Amino acid sequence: MGDFNTPLESCASAVLALASGEWHDAAAMVADRDNIPMLDTCFSGKSPTRIDHVLLNEVARHALEDFKVLPPAAAKFPTHRALELTLSVSGLQSTLPHLDQPRPFPRGGAPADADTAPPRWLDL
Repeated sequence: MGDFNTPLESCASAVLALASGEWHDAAAMVADRDNIPMLDTCFSGKSPTRIDHVLLNEVARHALEDFKVLPPAAAKFPTHRALELTLSVSGLQSTLPHLDQPRPFPRGGAPADADTAPPRWLDL
């Protein structure tokens, strides 16, 4: 999340992250879901731009409830609009079906064929 100071399509790392399918643009997700346009976030130049973004990983994507660009009165910044993200906490819960008890690491030196032998911790 942040002030990228560039549109997402102009940021190589953001383009790669979004193309991986592991990261998602919160504004685009809500705009698609609600059939609304994505709003500009910066009003410092001749024309408004969308240079403030929230990228969500796969877990946060499933927890997304809402994303808003707040009106000018809600922001304390002269040129940027505040972004509001609502996540569902219940969407972040998970359970473990089985939890192994911790065991100590093995002690001792490396075996004589340490270069070809599997690590000793695999024998735990």
